[in-house]
Amino acid sequence: MADVKIVRALALILGLGGWTLPTAPLLAGDDMPDAAQCLKKKNDPNPEASIGSCNSLIEDGSLSQQELADALYTRGRIRAELGDHARAISDFDEALRADPEFAKAHNARAGIYADLGLVEEAIADYGDALKIDPLYSTAIHNRGIAYHQKGEVALAIADYSAAIQIDSESDLYLTNRGAAFADLGDHFGAIADYNAALKISTNAPDTYNNRGFSYLHLGWVENAIEDFDRAISLNPADPLYLNNRGTAHALQSSWVKAREDFEAALQINPDDGAAMYGLGIISYLDGREEEGLAMMKRAISIDPQAGQDFHSLGLLWQSIDIGG
Repeated sequence: MADVKIVRALALILGLGGWTLPTAPLLAGDDMPDAAQCLKKKNDPNPEASIGSCNSLIEDGSLSQQELADALYTRGRIRAELGDHARAISDFDEALRADPEFAKAHNARAGIYADLGLVEEAIADYGDALKIDPLYSTAIHNRGIAYHQKGEVALAIADYSAAIQIDSESDLYLTNRGAAFADLGDHFGAIADYNAALKISTNAPDTYNNRGFSYLHLGWVENAIEDFDRAISLNPADPLYLNNRGTAHALQSSWVKAREDFEAALQINPDDGAAMYGLGIISYLDGREEEGLAMMKRAISIDPQAGQDFHSLGLLWQSIDIGG
């Protein structure tokens, strides 16, 4: 229910209910090369204009191998941001043929593989990037996310830590390592990383949300609500933060506030299983047992893990039998 987000140069959300690895755009973390003249239109409101500019440059035939690699990489980045994964991968393949030492192309292609769930392929590509540039902190961090996706949290922490050693001012790296610590149940370690990340950037709703999740699991409910409030004020459109605050209010038996948060989350996403489950519990405890059970059953049909966090937090409704 509550959720923590893993933040990376590739947006990723790991479910638990409560924490989130901070999110970032698909291929954030690497600047597009200035040498590619097609970058002049990268902010064009019509992305096809940028692609067309890259096409003209690539087809001109007058580019050096490095300039060709840069133009292909840039076009691949634009295509990736448009969700055209197949053609983006093709561009990165071609960029690597033009320049086999192009570490950023390996990182970008790995990011798409990870986004497609091809985690082993992503890890291999990140590894190839690091053979070229062992101090490439973005690739080290992103490989950590891929390990985290696989459930190999110790390897993820090792990579996050290595990236932090290279770039200690990255709130993204710190937040993701905090999420990994939380995943292992080390909420004190997680909070230490979140605190450090928030010293670098306070405009970080995912970090506030994640820290609130750890506070919640330590029983520091008021602290958790304060952090969820901050996350919601920074990004009121994310139902995850509302779900987490609703859970915190439920832990305090503040049923009216909890209901308001779960209902607000469902306004944003009517198929949010966690919010639906929470609302079902409140309806059940409010004496509308049949309605509450129906909502909980529907929530589980949408998300089989929908009630997991309520039970892991030791809430009193563990004994409710929602039946088959």
